[in-house]
Amino acid sequence: MDNEAEIKDSLRKKAKALVERDKDKILQFYAEDAKVVTNEGTYEGRKEIGKYWQFILGQFSEIQLEESEPLVQGNKAAHEYTVKGETVNGRRVEFPLIVAYEFTKDKIQKAHIYYDRLTLAKQAAEGWLGKRIVNSVVKRMEEGLERKS
Repeated sequence: MDNEAEIKDSLRKKAKALVERDKDKILQFYAEDAKVVTNEGTYEGRKEIGKYWQFILGQFSEIQLEESEPLVQGNKAAHEYTVKGETVNGRRVEFPLIVAYEFTKDKIQKAHIYYDRLTLAKQAAEGWLGKRIVNSVVKRMEEGLERKS
């Protein structure tokens, strides 16, 4: 895929398939031997990538995306989103997500998905113990960032 406009259009269509929670449509955008790198691990080939998307889609009863304009240079692209949704347990979540892509012809060859798992965990944590554990980690991180005068 050489045309930047075509890449942007492809990324928007993939985002739409994600909002529709349509795993098969999502997978159509990936090359057969594509590679996806996420916080959870590395997935190679459509079959493994399909398992990843099945898991992700299974965590949410609703997904909405606010997208920025994709940045495209040659066969590489970056796309920033704000993900808003509801987990299958009824928790409302909102978190930033950035994906760096590399295309071969008209398909995604590589995708690196970056998001803040701690922000997501803080919103999705359930029960007093789960919330206490996540909040303890958040507090420790925030204390480390405080400036001493």
